Amino acid sequence: MGRDKNGGYTILEIVIFLTVSSFLFLLAALAINGKQSQSDFFIGVSDFKTKIDDVINDISTGFYPAVNGFKCTSGGKAGSPITVSKSGGKGQATNQDCIFLGKVLWFDTSGTGTPNYSIITVAANRLGVDGLSVIKLNESNPIGVPFMETSGALVRAVVVTQVYVNKNPTRSFGIFTDLPQTSSTLTAGSLSTDIVTIPNSGPGDSLSPATYNNIKSMSTNTVNLNPSVVICLRLGTTAGSSNRRAAIVIGSHNRQVTTETHIGDVDDPAVTNFLPGVKCQ
Repeated sequence: MGRDKNGGYTILEIVIFLTVSSFLFLLAALAINGKQSQSDFFIGVSDFKTKIDDVINDISTGFYPAVNGFKCTSGGKAGSPITVSKSGGKGQATNQDCIFLGKVLWFDTSGTGTPNYSIITVAANRLGVDGLSVIKLNESNPIGVPFMETSGALVRAVVVTQVYVNKNPTRSFGIFTDLPQTSSTLTAGSLSTDIVTIPNSGPGDSLSPATYNNIKSMSTNTVNLNPSVVICLRLGTTAGSSNRRAAIVIGSHNRQVTTETHIGDVDDPAVTNFLPGVKCQ
């Protein structure tokens, strides 16, 4: 079948042209959308890493929420449990009974929750049972301060799927200042940062009350310092919706906490299985 006598195109030729053009347009749209998704994922992961770095920097520089009008007391004698309340409070830097130890990071690993993470400020007793400055964590009676808790959500459809501390699945870990490198002494020192395991924590822990209770239990349980931490991330709130994965690795070097990021596909061993016993799915 050729062209008609007026030099135009036949209906069949037009249909073929439109079909091929639509197919090429679809391929181009899918390619552009794939590149856009990769770009969004990279931006979302980078944004989350920046937020974690900000928390670490705040702790290492001694910066804590500017909450005026709160009261922190040691219960009447050195070494006794502390209480923190907003009522009847004093101005900042006037709560001499307490110190800020650091912060605990908690993550919703369901892949669908909002908020995706919360940050709990941890306060502790300034004085030990001997009336001198506390030098051991189990004498400090640490507690989480609920009204200083902050929460946030990841952007660009990035969600947290798993958190590992020393290869154990969990939802929380701490970053504290002034702790030594060995869990046997836990002596206060210069303003440095350490990653701290949270006793009794597990992959099903709620933010409250489970994580707050686990923070309190640090006074009576063994705490490991500077474990390896892996935070697994996925693009999309539905499992299987994307092959894009990322892992943020948090470690300690010379008593300073550092982070690094690995981004790739679900079948990329450098992302999903880069540490023995740790697999981001």
